[in-house]
Amino acid sequence: MFASSTITPVTRFRRFDANGDLTPLLDVYERAIGGLDPHLYSHAQRQAWRHWGDDTGKALHCLNRGLTVVALQGDRLAGFAQLYPYNLINMLYVAPEHSRQGIGTQLVFKLEKVARRRGVEVLETRASHASRRVFSRCGFQLTGSDVVHAGGVAIARNLMIKTLQSDPKDA
Repeated sequence: MFASSTITPVTRFRRFDANGDLTPLLDVYERAIGGLDPHLYSHAQRQAWRHWGDDTGKALHCLNRGLTVVALQGDRLAGFAQLYPYNLINMLYVAPEHSRQGIGTQLVFKLEKVARRRGVEVLETRASHASRRVFSRCGFQLTGSDVVHAGGVAIARNLMIKTLQSDPKDA
């Protein structure tokens, strides 16, 4: 007899599709922020941060800039990341039920590969406290910090960079 086990669907990646991805992407965004450790960000900070997705027109405009990549497990959107402008990973969010499965890391590496192919020598990000470990594991170095204000609430971020080496596989 074989023991029963749960099989995790294979993660697929593709470019953001405004026609079908906006609603599930905004759901992932809101749940990812809502699920943040309260020791990292206060309730007020998480609430202010979540409001970006309230204006779907503005959110769609932002998501259509640069390159936004979505991660799918089965037919469900599990996470997304954005490269905008050409040298900045501007967004990285993974649904709470898909966290700690390597999806964030894979999304970072997908965007890193694109940036390298475009000739970017130094890739930057403004990582949340929650995503800092993912970026560190991907080889990013902390260079400083800054604060963004959302709804009158200050939210701290980590400024990080990674020097990209050319990869013969990308040639």
